[in-house]
Amino acid sequence: MDRKGTLTLRPETFLAMVFDICDSLRQHGIKTIFIVNGHGGNDQPLKTHMDEFRSKLGITIDACSYWDAYHSSEEIKAEVNKIMQGGLASVPGHAGEFETSVALAAWPERVHRVGVDYEKAHLTLKSPEELAPDRKGYYDSLLATPEKGELLIPIAVDWVAARVKSMMGQT
Repeated sequence: MDRKGTLTLRPETFLAMVFDICDSLRQHGIKTIFIVNGHGGNDQPLKTHMDEFRSKLGITIDACSYWDAYHSSEEIKAEVNKIMQGGLASVPGHAGEFETSVALAAWPERVHRVGVDYEKAHLTLKSPEELAPDRKGYYDSLLATPEKGELLIPIAVDWVAARVKSMMGQT
């Protein structure tokens, strides 16, 4: 909410919406649902409520955030640390090296750096303490490359696909 135009839902509203979508799918005969999250603020609420969703819906349901893949094994952690200058510590990281590398690989037309002068930008952050991490995120984003994103994306895709196959009993 620190940026003008940002919209948000209260956690209970978000969870009610996800539950209702899953319940609709259940009513249509879907018995296995895997939710792949891509927003940091939704990670813990989703994971915390999966047992409740399973109990109420009576189906197989699970949730993860796609960046869980990068923390899933020592081998993958080492690979990520080799790819990124900021290493695993910057995953997921809002608009930093990791996220910007993925965006440069997947949607290069949506990443606009030309003409950005962070030093002159007027930021409307809630407090001066929030400026340092915001500034660090910007400078970390300058380390991003599409090549890094092209190495990072398949890690998450393969990991999510393996989770889906496992839920479907196809391991």
